[in-house]
Amino acid sequence: MSKVSKSIYSAERSYSKALQDLPEKLKKTLIKITRLGKLSLNGKTVSAAIILRMRGYYLSQHAVKKLLGKRYIGAASDVFVESVLFYLQVLNASHKLGFNIHSEKQIQRKKSALRPDISVWKEDKVIAMIECKTQLGWNRNNWEKDYLKRKRELNKIYPNAKSFLLVMTPVNWGGFGRHRKLGGEYFVLSKEWPDKVSQNAVERAVLTPIERLFKQIVKVGYRKRGKWKN
Repeated sequence: MSKVSKSIYSAERSYSKALQDLPEKLKKTLIKITRLGKLSLNGKTVSAAIILRMRGYYLSQHAVKKLLGKRYIGAASDVFVESVLFYLQVLNASHKLGFNIHSEKQIQRKKSALRPDISVWKEDKVIAMIECKTQLGWNRNNWEKDYLKRKRELNKIYPNAKSFLLVMTPVNWGGFGRHRKLGGEYFVLSKEWPDKVSQNAVERAVLTPIERLFKQIVKVGYRKRGKWKN
């Protein structure tokens, strides 16, 4: 092996190690936050924390885009789902709810079955699903029709299951306006794209706190005794 090859492999191993370390850092962050006690559902802390994480993702992707001459940044939709999943797991653990929380899990054993972005389960029953979108500009005219179709599909099997639509930002499509379901079933998290928000102003950027959504999941799904009935 040439000296140049050794140097290339050495550099790549260092970068590869940094990538491999990310899940462990995520795990440590999960444990650290969970150990702080019951996740507070008052205020905007959880909402702001998610915006802060998305801010970091967008800024890193824009830097990579500039460095490598890419036309587009990496898809943020998966990271948004993962960020919401993270805090749902904190909620579940810190409040000792006994839920099972999944992403892209079929709601029934059927090839064409619905696979919500996030589903919350109590025993073998779905108690809630959350559809997560970074924005709705691509589907500004049909988003509600599509969402309600998925909701009906869920409620055919689990009539009492809650359904939510969580959008990261209203930028590029106009938002929900004064929709009667805003803050109850429809949520839009940040007033701006996260990378446009100052690190010290994330709470001011919160539009519809995700804490309101989390409160509903706790209220609907948590039963200290007996089995969940759907």
